[in-house]
Amino acid sequence: MAYYLGRDVKVYIATESDETHSLYVHDTNLTLNSASGTKFAQQRGDPMGASGLVTDLTGVDLGIGTVDEDISFIGLRTVLKSEIKKETTLSITRKKLNAVYDVIFNGDGTNSGRYGISGEVTAGSTANVYTGLEKPTTNYGYRLHIQLKTSGEIFVLRNCQITSHSTSISADGVQEETLEFSSHVDPKIVTSAHTTETGATEI
Repeated sequence: MAYYLGRDVKVYIATESDETHSLYVHDTNLTLNSASGTKFAQQRGDPMGASGLVTDLTGVDLGIGTVDEDISFIGLRTVLKSEIKKETTLSITRKKLNAVYDVIFNGDGTNSGRYGISGEVTAGSTANVYTGLEKPTTNYGYRLHIQLKTSGEIFVLRNCQITSHSTSISADGVQEETLEFSSHVDPKIVTSAHTTETGATEI
């Protein structure tokens, strides 16, 4: 488990889709590529762009671990801890500015953005929105990039799902909200962004 202050890292949120897909929240509805509204994520083809940057970040909590299963054998007192899969979690805390994270997690009455998107999303339509019951693919979920400001090293979480959202209320402090992501895909660590011949950044 590692904890970073918001001033020490930059966090970028992108969708896993190869196409230009970005979730917007407009009038408490989920829309896509809208002319107005607040953007939540962009496509992963250019993940280090400013449009995917989390603003007013106060804290980042990164957890790397495994999911184990206890196996008991007859006649033996020791329980075997068998690793089932890797698990990486990321909690981002920011100053609460709007209802974007609330709508993304709780939904707009028709859809929620907890599991990412597969195509164009329009308010009131259930098309192209993952529900969490589909077979996961490479375009499933979100891709998160945590960049250390001092070294420039980038920690990449792939195929993330949003697992929780909470808001802290203080009578004499700033209202903050926390969004937690979880992934069972092995993370990727790079020293800096890789630039292709077309100028796109791929990490």
